[in-house]
Amino acid sequence: MSPPAITVLMTVYNEERFLRQAIDSILAQTYSDFELLVVDDASTDSSPTILASYTDPRVRVVTNEENMGCPRSSNRGLALARGQYIARMDADDIAYPHRLAVQHAFLERHPGIDLVGSSNELIDEEGKVIGAWRGRFGPETVYYLLNFRNCLTHSTVMFRKEFAESIGGYNERVKWALDYDFYHRASKAGKLYRMDEVLVQWRSMPAKSQEKSRGQKETVYAVLRDNFSRLNIGEIDHSTLAILNNQKILNEGSFSYNEIKKALSTLFLANKIILEKAPEFLSRLFLIGAMIVYLLFFVGNIFISWIFVTFSRVFGSISKR
Repeated sequence: MSPPAITVLMTVYNEERFLRQAIDSILAQTYSDFELLVVDDASTDSSPTILASYTDPRVRVVTNEENMGCPRSSNRGLALARGQYIARMDADDIAYPHRLAVQHAFLERHPGIDLVGSSNELIDEEGKVIGAWRGRFGPETVYYLLNFRNCLTHSTVMFRKEFAESIGGYNERVKWALDYDFYHRASKAGKLYRMDEVLVQWRSMPAKSQEKSRGQKETVYAVLRDNFSRLNIGEIDHSTLAILNNQKILNEGSFSYNEIKKALSTLFLANKIILEKAPEFLSRLFLIGAMIVYLLFFVGNIFISWIFVTFSRVFGSISKR
């Protein structure tokens, strides 16, 4: 039997609550030439029983003898995948029926693109839509943004298996935020694109453990520090990293004028070096455009935070009278 065009790769560890919804959304795809490869990372809940209940021949389940973690499980899946394209899927998210068809057609039409993601809706634990993260980003914008923050959702990406293998797959030294580390390295070697079309519902889980939230942030900051080191910018303090990674936190009013000024100065320096060191396959004109938009976004958030903090102080002083 010839190999499928796409391997949908899902890693599972104690995901019994939403696992069936995630699998069913893949089996309901309008594009049928795929396999769903599930790597069960030694789950101790009812996940193995749920997986065993599927008789669809497109579902392949491999089980780790011991818990290996998501990066190692992902690399095991990459090695076992038979598809030319790899579509990632998390065990608590839901794919729209046309997701695989749209992304497969896109990569077939654009051989120069190595990875494509999409916009996504946000749903709560009950499956209710509570928001959306939309935006179309070309390769230059994705490359630029990844120097500061993640701009791709893992459950929305499809990439060429050969490309993923060429960059070493997932970093097994990373426990959390393995997707950001992967995208960051990928953007240096190939073209990444994000579609505006919503193809996946991403489940927002506010009840995530503090350990996981803290670990994800630490990984992101470690990737950023390593990147700034390669750009010869030098050691970056925590407040600068926090502001460059997410300017919306300026509204918290916990940063001083000097900290914001330092972050803005670092951004100008980073922009200059990013432009100089960007891969040759990226358009300098489009890269400059991405820089200008991001700078305007940054300045806009500074202005909004100034209004927010000023209003809060004025309102606070009035209420005390």
